[in-house]
Formats: sequence, structure tokens, C-alpha cells
Amino acid sequence: MLEEIIELVHKTKDIITEEQKNFDVSLKGKKDYVTNIDLAVSRFLSEKLNEMYPEYTFMDEEFNSKVTDFSKPTWILDPIDGTTNLIHDYNLSAISLGLVKNEEPILAVVYNPFMEEMFAAEKGRGAYLNGKQIKVSDVSDVSQALVAIGTNPYIRSDREKTSHMFKIFENLFMNTLEIRRLGSAALDLCYVACGRSDVFFEYNLKPWDVAAGILILSEAGGITTDLENRGVHPIANSDIVATNGKIHERILEIINKT
Repeated sequence: MLEEIIELVHKTKDIITEEQKNFDVSLKGKKDYVTNIDLAVSRFLSEKLNEMYPEYTFMDEEFNSKVTDFSKPTWILDPIDGTTNLIHDYNLSAISLGLVKNEEPILAVVYNPFMEEMFAAEKGRGAYLNGKQIKVSDVSDVSQALVAIGTNPYIRSDREKTSHMFKIFENLFMNTLEIRRLGSAALDLCYVACGRSDVFFEYNLKPWDVAAGILILSEAGGITTDLENRGVHPIANSDIVATNGKIHERILEIINKT
């Protein structure tokens, strides 16, 4: 099944290439954009997946984000995670597709078509990048950890929370090797999974941001929790701390003492 889904998601590159010829950007909320590429990828994958698995339900950031019946296996899709990056030609955007059964991720694909990187995992079978198995880093000293952060621009109306968030960033910066900001939570989770970074932290992520990435990271040996060190629910909004597992408690301590 995973190979079938990888093949399907890989076909979105042709759609993206075609839609880029008439690139169009719309505002769907404050600091929240959607493009013709998001919509085209969403339509393609939802139609194909419904044909292939008509008994499954579907949660999609752009068209159907209010699924309430999770008694059936459910696809959770972000057609373009990192739309702002896409608009600015950053090449750090990804299609994120997870399959959740009994409210637990069982299959995941995160595809960056601009760099031809396909991250994938199936529960109990490991995590892979372009077919090669990946593992988290061996970093066990927080001072040597590379930390990825997400600023979540949609919370900036809450000035108190935004100020506290940047104070956390400062403390992480002072206690670790360095920080990075990719602009795609799905890729951030995958980068921890393959050892490019050691930590990822962001407030208030949606199911389509994390449903695929948390499985890929878990299968690569990492850990994803909320700020209270509880497991992240793939169908609920969550504050996320993801690590290679070796420095998780120390990172939580730094965050929670801020």
C-alpha cells in the first residue's frame, strides 16, 4: 500500500509544474494564503484516494477540514505545507499525507517536489527517504543540538503568547548549538527523522501539519509530545516538541522553565 501511495503522491509534481504557469495567490485568512497549486493538488489527491479507497474518510486543509467521524480509516492531507515558502520560491514546501486508523497514524508520506525528496513510513516498518532507511541523530548533548522552530504567524494576535514564544526561542538559542526556521512543520518533523536537525518546536499545529510527520519521526526512532510530555493526538490541534529522543526531557525543561 505504501508504494502505491508514494507513486500517487509523486504524480503531484506534474500538477505543480503545470499550475505554476498561471500562478495565483488568494488570501483565506489573516497571514493565511492559498494558491491554485494547493487547490489543484488537493482536488487530484482527494479524487484519486476516494476512487482507490472509497470506504475511507478524508480530512483536507483546503476543502474538508471538519471530519468528525474517525471510526473509519481517515486520510489527512495538507496539499502544500509551506504555502508562504511556495509563494516566495523558497523550495521548502511539501505535500503531507497521513493515514489514521483508530486515531493512530499508520501510513505517511511527505514529499518535497522541488528537491525530489520523498519521506515515507508505515507503522512498524521503519522510515525512509527516497527508499533508503533513515534514523534520528545520535546527539545526546543539548549544547550540540540543532533546533528547528516554527513561529506560527496565526497566533500573533495574542501578543502575550507571541512574546513568550520568542522568549522560548531565545532560551533554546542560548542552550543549544543553533536554531533554524524552515516554514513547513511537515518537513521539520522529517528533518529530525533523518538527523538533519535534532529538535523541532512549534505552537498550535493542526492535524494536517503533523499527521504524517509524527509517524515518520517515530519510525525513525524519535519522539513527538506536547509541552506536558504527553503523546500528540493526530486529529487535534497541538503544541509540538519533537526530538531524537535522547535530549527530549532536557528540551522540555528549557521550554517549560521559560
